[in-house]
Amino acid sequence: MIWYLIAFLAAILLGASSIIEKKTLMKEHAMEFSAVVALYCLVLSIPLFFIIDYTKIQTGALGILFIESIFAAIAYVFIEKSVRHTEISLSSPLFVLIPASTVFFAFLFLHESVSWIQLVGIGLLIVGAYILETKGTDILEPLRMFKKSRYVQYILVAVVLYGITGVMDRLLLSNYQMQIETNMAFFYLFTAIDMIIMLTVFHDGFKGIVRGTKSAGIWIMLAAALTFASRYAYIGAVAIVAVGLVSAIKRTSALFSTVIGGEIFHDTQLIKRSVACIIMVLGAVLIVL
Repeated sequence: MIWYLIAFLAAILLGASSIIEKKTLMKEHAMEFSAVVALYCLVLSIPLFFIIDYTKIQTGALGILFIESIFAAIAYVFIEKSVRHTEISLSSPLFVLIPASTVFFAFLFLHESVSWIQLVGIGLLIVGAYILETKGTDILEPLRMFKKSRYVQYILVAVVLYGITGVMDRLLLSNYQMQIETNMAFFYLFTAIDMIIMLTVFHDGFKGIVRGTKSAGIWIMLAAALTFASRYAYIGAVAIVAVGLVSAIKRTSALFSTVIGGEIFHDTQLIKRSVACIIMVLGAVLIVL
């Protein structure tokens, strides 16, 4: 299968997961939700441990994957906090900035080339994000929003962290020749450990996991299954081509979650946010080109 079809599959699955996450987070604590999702994903990855070729696993690669899992866990919690406290048509388009972050770090650490078309695409991502935060005719409102809104700041931190994790994935799959199954299995093992530690330190530990499972177990399980499948498709595509290209296509999921999710949850300024999202998706497409 062509790599971009796999990446689009990841985008569709991620968009569906985002809508379910928003529905669930309207009643659930973000960190509890994140921890339960991580545990469900670990359960889904158990069969992978039986097909891994353990003779090909390198200690250094596992170390990199563990560091990646920490960044990913922090980013995921930040995103879920933002999704819980903002309208989905506002938060989702900002995630389209992740390809720009990925391209930047891929250029910095992997020396992957950046063309002028990709630079134009990054510019459109920035313009779209700026329009997204603009209210009325006040062109300085986005700058104040980025400065004052804790949840927008969470998203921006997550954008940076996911850009770094994308480069780590490419490094592991390309330079270290890590199996996709190895990456998936140990990533979710490490992420589950990270989430349990964070939940214990910053919240109420296993009590939160039990409470989250009881109150929204089915919805969280569905979100976890979609997240797991989306990452599997994403990793499969990253193993084929540059991570910046895959990340750009994957983040077109924002258009799906913005338009459909915004309509479902009756978000305000939906037309303007949809237009901003389309501009950002166009930017992501140019990054692919």
